[in-house]
Amino acid sequence: MARHYILDGYNIIKQIPFFADVKLKKGREALVYFLENRRPQGSRNNKVTVVFDGKSGMGSDEQAGWVGVQFSRDESADEKIKRIVADADNNSNIIVVTDDRAIQYYVRSLGAMTIGVKAFMQKANSSNQKDGGRDKDSSRLNKGISHVAENKIFEEFSGIWLNKNN
Repeated sequence: MARHYILDGYNIIKQIPFFADVKLKKGREALVYFLENRRPQGSRNNKVTVVFDGKSGMGSDEQAGWVGVQFSRDESADEKIKRIVADADNNSNIIVVTDDRAIQYYVRSLGAMTIGVKAFMQKANSSNQKDGGRDKDSSRLNKGISHVAENKIFEEFSGIWLNKNN
């Protein structure tokens, strides 16, 4: 059964040092890139929507690969997330990723599940994730490298791929 992950974008970005230490646009791009390539949401069958605060005319909603990006426009991202869940046909398939307790309590009352930011991000490093679309032998490679070294490599390549230094 496919899940729909709804991510509180800036809530995640503010808690992850790499994402928080860059300008907002670069942080958004890095988060989407991370989701596309590390897939903490698991299977590609799981739908992913990242919601960011944004005023009318600021940014545009887009589908980046299989990660959907939405800007809240004339409401807060918190309210937009709550509305998406409230308007959904089957809330039991929705997982909201945030540490915002007000959002967590509200969406749980509607039957959706929640997961904290750190727990969600750790799923990307979980070696016992069922394939998750990764090459089956790639989990063996991670056993020989520390998380610190892995994060430094990720940051360096993100700088190159996202033109962070320009």
